[in-house]
Amino acid sequence: MKRFFSAVSGQERTNATVEGGDGNEIEEPIEEAQTENAPQAQGIQIEEGDDLIKEFNQDHIISDPGLRIPIQRFLPNIRDQVKRAYLLTSVDSHHNDARNACADFKNQRAGVDSKLQTYGKDSEKRYKIRLATALDSTKYLIKQGLSFHGHDESSSSLNKGNYLEMIDSYKEKNEDDLVKACAQEVSKVIMGEIGDRHFSVLIDESREISIREQMVVVVRLVNSKGNIVERFLGLKHVKETSSEALKKDFVEMLGSHKLPIARIRGQGYDGASNMRGEFNGLHKLIRDDNPYAFYIHCFSHQLQLVVVARKDLLTEKHHDNILDRLDSGEILSGRGQHQMTSLVRPGDTRWGSHFNTLLRIESTWDAILPANNAGGLHIMESFNFVFIMKMMLKLFRITNELSQCLQRRDQNIVQAMSLLVDVKARLVDLRSNGWEELFAEVQAFCDAKKIEIPSMDAPRPRWGQHHYRVDTFYAVVDAINTEMNHRFNEVYSNLLLCFTCLDPRDSFSKFNVDKLVKLARIYDADFSGDDVSNIKDQLQTFIVHVRSVDDFTGCHDFVKMVETERHMMFPLVYHLIELALLLPVATASVERVVSVMKIIKTERHNKMDDDWLNDLMIWMNLSRTARRT
Repeated sequence: MKRFFSAVSGQERTNATVEGGDGNEIEEPIEEAQTENAPQAQGIQIEEGDDLIKEFNQDHIISDPGLRIPIQRFLPNIRDQVKRAYLLTSVDSHHNDARNACADFKNQRAGVDSKLQTYGKDSEKRYKIRLATALDSTKYLIKQGLSFHGHDESSSSLNKGNYLEMIDSYKEKNEDDLVKACAQEVSKVIMGEIGDRHFSVLIDESREISIREQMVVVVRLVNSKGNIVERFLGLKHVKETSSEALKKDFVEMLGSHKLPIARIRGQGYDGASNMRGEFNGLHKLIRDDNPYAFYIHCFSHQLQLVVVARKDLLTEKHHDNILDRLDSGEILSGRGQHQMTSLVRPGDTRWGSHFNTLLRIESTWDAILPANNAGGLHIMESFNFVFIMKMMLKLFRITNELSQCLQRRDQNIVQAMSLLVDVKARLVDLRSNGWEELFAEVQAFCDAKKIEIPSMDAPRPRWGQHHYRVDTFYAVVDAINTEMNHRFNEVYSNLLLCFTCLDPRDSFSKFNVDKLVKLARIYDADFSGDDVSNIKDQLQTFIVHVRSVDDFTGCHDFVKMVETERHMMFPLVYHLIELALLLPVATASVERVVSVMKIIKTERHNKMDDDWLNDLMIWMNLSRTARRT
C-alpha cells in the first residue's frame, strides 16, 4: 500500500504511525515538500479537468490493487481522504498485525508487564482475582497431596472434585469476576473454533423483563470434523430498531470478536419477530456489503404459515368454547382411571401444538363430549367437524417429518430441501389420489361415534359430495400448494436447487455436475478462475469414487468425508458442501438462546446490566451445549 501511494500520489512520503480503530498502530504516510523525485520530475502527469472525481464515496475504496482508481483521478483536496480510507481498511489486516507484533518485540516497553498497566485498574483487579483464585487452589491441593479431578465434573454433579469445588467456593465471593472470566475464555474457544472459516449468522430479538430490546446473535459454522455447530456469540441492547441502527449494532458486535462481514455466507431470521420489517432491511444492508451473505427465511416459520393458516377451517369459535369449558372445569378431558391425555390451547406460532391439539381431540373424543349436548358441543358431533379434523390431521402428518427436521440442531439446507420436495410431491399425490381414502376414514369414524352422515347425493351442491370434495378438500390442498410455492419461492432459485444436488442419500442419486458448477460461479469470491475450470472434472471423479467406496454406502451426511480424509482429496467439492451446510434452515437455536435469557433475567433479577446478562448467557449456553454432547 505504501508503494502504491508513493507511486501515484505526486509527493514524497515518510513513514509515521497513527492509531487505528482497535488501538493498534498503522502506517500513515506524511506529506513533505516536493523533491526532485516528485511525480512531475518522473514524468507522471496530474491532469486537471472535468473528468476528475470531485466527491469522495466509500465505494471508491477497492481492495483489489489491480482495480483501484488511480489517485490522480481524484481532485487534490479529497486525495488525503481517499488515502486515509485505504489506511483504515488495513487496521485488522494480517500485515498490520505482523508489523505491530514485530514493533512490540523490538520495544521492551511493550512487554507483558507494560501491557498489563495499560488495561486499567478494573481489568488488572479482575485479572489478579482470577490468578489468585487459581494459584491458591492449586497451591493448597499440591501441598496437601490431594487430587484435582473428580469422578463427575458435570454442572449437575454433587461433587465435581477438589479443584472445581474450591473454585466454586471462591465464586460465591467473586461471582461477577469469575463469570466474566469464564465468559471470556468461552468466547476465546468459540473464536478459535471459527478461526478463518466462513460462517452464517442467526439473529433474533426479544424484549426482556426490564423492557429492553436485546438483539441475540448465533453463529453457524462447519467445524474441523465436518460437523455443523451453532454457537451463541452474544447479545446487544438495541436502543433503536431501524435497520440502519440494527446494522451498526450488529457490525459492532462482530467487530468486538474481529469477525468481518466479508466472511458471512448466510443470514437467518425468525419471520415471526415483531421486528421482522427491520430485520428484512438489515439483511439487505448486510448483502449490500457482502452479496454472498444469502438470506434464508426460516423454513420452520414458513411451514407454520402454510399449514397452520388452514386451522380456521376448524370453526375456531367452537373449538375455543371447548377449551374454555375445559379450563373452567365444566367438562373433563379424561374419563376413567387411565386417561391421562389433556387438551392444550395451541400457540400462535408453534406448529406442533396445533397438531397435538387435533390428535388429542381425536383420541379423547368420548371424554370431551358430555352425556348431554349443552354449550354448543353438539357442533363437534357433526360430519362437517369430523371431516375437517380428519383432513387437517392428514395434512399435518404429511408435513410432520419436515417440521421435525427443521427443529434439529444439526439441520442443513440439503436435507431440508430434499424433504421439502418430497412433501410437495406427497401433497400433489394427496390431491390426485387421496379423496377416497380420506372420505372412507371419516365415514368409519362417524359410524363408530354414531354421527349422522349426510347424503352425498344431495341435490344442492353445498351439502353434497361436491361441497366436501371440491369446495373443501380440493380447495384446502390447492391453497396449501399455492402457499408452498409462495412461501418457499426461494426454494426454486438457482442457489437452493443446485444445493439439493449434494444430497448424499441413495448414493448421491440427485447429483448433477452442471448445476454444481453453477454454484461455483455463484460463489465466485470463493472459487478462482482456475477452480471453476477444474471443478467439473473433480466433481465427475468424486461421484464415481464415492459410489464405488463402501464407506459412503447408506451415507446420510458429510462427516464421513472428513473421517475418511476425502475432504482433502476433493477440496473444491468439499468447499461446495461447506457452503451448503452453512446456510441456516431454521432459527430454532437462536430461539432457544432467547428462552435462556428469559430464564436468567426474571422479575427478581430485573436490575441485571447487559454485560452481566451477556456473560451469564455465554456460560449457561456453554453448559447446555456440554450436557447435550
